Amino acid sequence: MAGSADFLTPGGALSGPVFSGLLKRLDRDLREFAAGERIGPYRIVRELGRGGMAVVYLAERADGEFDQTVALKLVRPGGNAAIAQELFRQERQLLAGLQHPHIARLLDGGRSPDGLLWFALEPVDGERIDRYCTAHALPVAARVELFAQVCGAVQFAHARLLVHRDIKPTNILVTAEGNATLLDFGIAQLLESVDRDAAVVDRALTPGYASPEQRRGERVGIGSDIYQLGLLLRAMLGVAEPAGGATKALTGPSLAATDATATDPDSPPVADAELAAVIALCLREDPQRRYASVAELLADLDAWRQIRPLRARAGGSAYRANRFLRRHRWSVLAAAFALTALIVLTVAFAVRLADQRDAAEREASRANAATRFLLDLFRVADPGVSRGDTLTANQILSSGADRLTTELKDQPGLRASLLEMVGQVHMGLGQSARAEPMLIEAVALSRNDARVDREILAQRVRVLAQIQWRLGHVDAALASAQEGLALIAARTDLPELQAKLLNTRGVAELMLGQPERTVETERVALALIEPRLGQGHELAGYAYNNLARAYSQLDREPEAAQTYAKALANIRHRLGETHPDYYDIGTTYARSLGRMGRYVEAYTGFASMRAGIAHTIGTQDWRYAYSLLAEADVRGWQGDAAGALPLAEQALATYRSSLGEEHILTAVGHEGLGNILHLLQRHTEALTAYRATLAIRSKTLAADHIDLAVAHFSVGRELCTLGQRVEALRELDAAAAIQRRRLPGAATPLHETEEERARCVAATK
Repeated sequence: MAGSADFLTPGGALSGPVFSGLLKRLDRDLREFAAGERIGPYRIVRELGRGGMAVVYLAERADGEFDQTVALKLVRPGGNAAIAQELFRQERQLLAGLQHPHIARLLDGGRSPDGLLWFALEPVDGERIDRYCTAHALPVAARVELFAQVCGAVQFAHARLLVHRDIKPTNILVTAEGNATLLDFGIAQLLESVDRDAAVVDRALTPGYASPEQRRGERVGIGSDIYQLGLLLRAMLGVAEPAGGATKALTGPSLAATDATATDPDSPPVADAELAAVIALCLREDPQRRYASVAELLADLDAWRQIRPLRARAGGSAYRANRFLRRHRWSVLAAAFALTALIVLTVAFAVRLADQRDAAEREASRANAATRFLLDLFRVADPGVSRGDTLTANQILSSGADRLTTELKDQPGLRASLLEMVGQVHMGLGQSARAEPMLIEAVALSRNDARVDREILAQRVRVLAQIQWRLGHVDAALASAQEGLALIAARTDLPELQAKLLNTRGVAELMLGQPERTVETERVALALIEPRLGQGHELAGYAYNNLARAYSQLDREPEAAQTYAKALANIRHRLGETHPDYYDIGTTYARSLGRMGRYVEAYTGFASMRAGIAHTIGTQDWRYAYSLLAEADVRGWQGDAAGALPLAEQALATYRSSLGEEHILTAVGHEGLGNILHLLQRHTEALTAYRATLAIRSKTLAADHIDLAVAHFSVGRELCTLGQRVEALRELDAAAAIQRRRLPGAATPLHETEEERARCVAATK
């Protein structure tokens, strides 16, 4: 926990009006505490900084109740110790009632035997709210939603007769999950009520964020908070915030210094006239002429979302009519255009009739051609045509693909549609290698046909990208996803397709060993999905799933587990607990818990997922196999390889029976079994399993796919252990070559391979 010596200065996250006022009443001899000394139930780790009459330490709970790291603030009462102690007692009781998801909590507090008053504060891991909006390029609607979270927290406090008095960007942090947290609910009003020294409160004000009544030294109420909320909304929407000095924020497990530089004054404000009116009403000089409550402010924000008249505008009939027309613009426009269309239709009826007849004939010809193709496609399954042979779905589709190479040359649009259709069916059957050339041709035909809409082309490019990353052609997949995004970049009416393309890009970046980029991509996707499509949309669930996978690759497993939980809740809410993706994500979530050593929760999750799969899909589905194999992994990590072995064996048998011997997921089953056999030191059997993995991946994946490197490494390691070192070195060199090409920035996998090679070389001497 890094800190600085001036974080207790006015404006800091641990100062505020309470601490600034109280410090002026404390004497100045506060001794230093050494690492290991106890304060209440906490043990000092190191000093973070001191200022005035207080000092803050990094501390950890030491009473054995539970593990906890806190920022521990210590002060010594000054001239009137009884008043100081009473103020601290009241603040603890005051904050104990503020249990709200968007308000930071005081964890503990008390008085030590030598008279020191102490507070244990819960760290908040986040970024100040205005910078979060800028860094994530949030659209206006998303900024308003974030602001509404803050308003909800303030409203909650007002209902308990508490006024914050110091609302500003540095006192509001936004977590990685997009949740705003309001800091520094202090005892300024209690301080004033105890000794009536309003000057203390005046001196603690943040320049530029004090309300007019605060600057005048008057008693303040909820109107002061509403004034500061107006300033906050103005800053969040891009308008320059009031200038301020250096500030500090309580973040992560650290007290990280931040500056209070204003938003770029040259940047244009993003507030529309409605939001500008909301801000103006908050910022009126007279508190009685502002919003009467935060509830009224929230009501206007809700009206803004629904394009309804705002209290802040107080417009007449023309204003209300304008809002009605905007809210029902499509109905009004439809009525107006209906009249116009009736006139135009009467004049141009004869010409349009001829055009429609020609278009209908063309469409009928296209439909007939498609029908004939599909009928002929499945006609090959007729025993009279196939001469009694039973044809598989793949054989039927292959017959259709062969015909598409020679037929419909004169109808490129129809040919592209049918190629896409057959290709997607192949992909659904796990035959991505067969699907890829079909989608490549469909995309090429679409690019060269001016009649093909850019949306349709972008959809086909996305399907191609999905096929490409499944085959390990990850660079091509990333390029395809980028092409699709560029095709519809100017379209504001296609948020769902844009989100799908972003999710596809995130997967490709993850497979390229770029989890940091995946995190950025999926945050952009969520910033698009949640305001435009709704937080409950299933695309948000898939974005959270990709984000969790990226966190896991970055060894940020607690964040990964939290994000998997979000993804799972989303899919459950949107698609239900019987959807296959619910089981897939639920299993991965349980595996993530296992990686953190939360074994009981992990095994409970596996059992729940398998029960659902067995009931809904059956025990011969590959998802059932995945759950078995994931539990085997966790048991192996726990040191129970013997218990993991039957799970891995059953998983492989299920993969083979449900998907076939050469399916890419069957390779995963062989690999999982090999890992458990390796832990059991049954190296000959492990080598057989790893070689089966390598054989399947060599047939189905691109030559430089990273999963091939993993297979080469595993085979090489077992060969070396078994004394077959020449062949082992060849396999390890193959793994290293792929890792250098595919993961140039990820040193860990390559380092492990080089270490294994060195061990093998040393064993030959």
